[in-house]
Parts: sequence; C-alpha cells; structure tokens
Amino acid sequence: MVSQELLEAYERLLKRKELNEGAIKTGNLIQKLAVPIIIISFIYIIVSTTFNLPHPDIEFAGGLILAVLVSVIGQKIIDRKTHLAPFFIEEQEFLNAVDSLKYIETFQKDGIEYSRTEAAERLSKFEEQLAEPKFEGELWKNLTKEANENIRLLKQNFNERLIPSITQGKKEEINKVSSIIEKFAKYLLNPTVSEVKDLNKSMLELNLYQPEKSRIVSFLGHPYMRHACFLVIFIVCGIFAYYLSKQLGSTNDSAISSGIYVPVALIAGYMIFMVKKS
Repeated sequence: MVSQELLEAYERLLKRKELNEGAIKTGNLIQKLAVPIIIISFIYIIVSTTFNLPHPDIEFAGGLILAVLVSVIGQKIIDRKTHLAPFFIEEQEFLNAVDSLKYIETFQKDGIEYSRTEAAERLSKFEEQLAEPKFEGELWKNLTKEANENIRLLKQNFNERLIPSITQGKKEEINKVSSIIEKFAKYLLNPTVSEVKDLNKSMLELNLYQPEKSRIVSFLGHPYMRHACFLVIFIVCGIFAYYLSKQLGSTNDSAISSGIYVPVALIAGYMIFMVKKS
C-alpha cells in the first residue's frame, strides 16, 4: 500500500501541476497557431504555383516567418508564466513513480496483467530521460565523476532489473520492486548521491534481465532515426507535389517550385514542433 507520506506529497504536487498547466495554457494555444499557419502557407504555395498567382515566394516566406514569430511569442509567454507557477521535471517523475506504485498495488490485489504494463510505462519515462552528460572540461568531469557514475548505474539498473521485474517478475520479486519504487519516489523529493547509491544497491537484489536485441532493432532504435524517417517522408511529399502540379497542367518551373516548397514547409513545421517539445 502506498504510504500516507507519499500520498500527501502526490496530492500537493498534483495541485502544483494543475496550476502550472493553467498558467501556460495561453502560451501553448499561441504556439499551436504556428501549425495551421504553416499548413495554410503550404496549401497556398501549391495553389499559387498551379494557377500562376503572383508573388508566391513572398507570401510563402511571410507565412513561415509568421509561424516562427508566433512560436517564439508563445514560448516567451510559457517561460514567463512558468516562473510564476513552476513545476519541475523531477516532480512529474515523482507523480509517475507514485502512479506506478498504485498500478503495482492493483496488480497485487486483482492480478490484472495490464497494471504491470502501466506501472512499467510510468518508470520507463524516467529511464528514457536519463542521458549521458556532456562535459565542458576535464576538471568538471573529475569533480562530478562519482555522482555521474551512480546515475549511469541507476539508468542501467532501471533498464535491466527494475522495469523488467515489473513486467516479468513473480510475486516475491514484485514485492521487492514495490519497496524500491517507494525509495525512488522519496529520492525524487530530496535527491542525494547517498540515496542513489542505496537505490542501486537495492536493485542489485532483483533478477538481471538482458533481452537480446538484433542489430537491425538497435539501428532502427537510434534517436536520430526518427528524424531521418521524417525527412524522407517530407522529400516524398515534395516529389508527390511536383507530379501533382504537372498533372494539373502547371509549367515545369511551377511544378519544381511546388516540389521544393512543400518539404521546406514541412521541415520548418517539424523544427518548430521539436523546439517546442524540447
């Protein structure tokens, strides 16, 4: 059962999250306007090149500039409002950890396998965000070596022991997992190096799972593969726009313009989306 201490902290942070979401709502809505602006620019450039309307380049460039400005303004509002109602990433991970405990509790009571998956999903979000740090100098690297090594081990133990134990472990191991997640939730409220060491030590008691991954799966799972796939899709859309313009009777120059403008518009929209997401 989730401890009263964690439940009280959970309710408190949940209210903070709601305040934060309400504060940045306007900024998010403004940022989302960038997407329809890009779509309208995209449609306009196809129509203008197909029917030889005047100044398609100016309107298209203006649309992209407007989309960027709208996105920047929205982000500025979000940044300003966030200072008034802050909600930090470690607080979100605390909420996820407690949610995971609740799902595990449901599994222990009712034996619903779906609850395992949901519990593991919540913790996977934390593991995915732990990335190897980039150091500016040798001195900084040496001074933070112990802390960084413990965080690296934490990510490894999450991936190879804790999360697989949730989805594949038996009853006794699930009980151990529940205790470890509770420690993890408390660590997120007050993160220290000693707490990370204790977490890693506790997770060593769990079984080790090392699912084999083929080279193809590892290659496709590379973080840059998603961007490469989208780039290929955008280029294909440009080729499609070129042939569509030709079929509609456009001149060769107009069709080429369509084939260039379409992927440029899509790439610009994707970049705005990624900047907002980061």
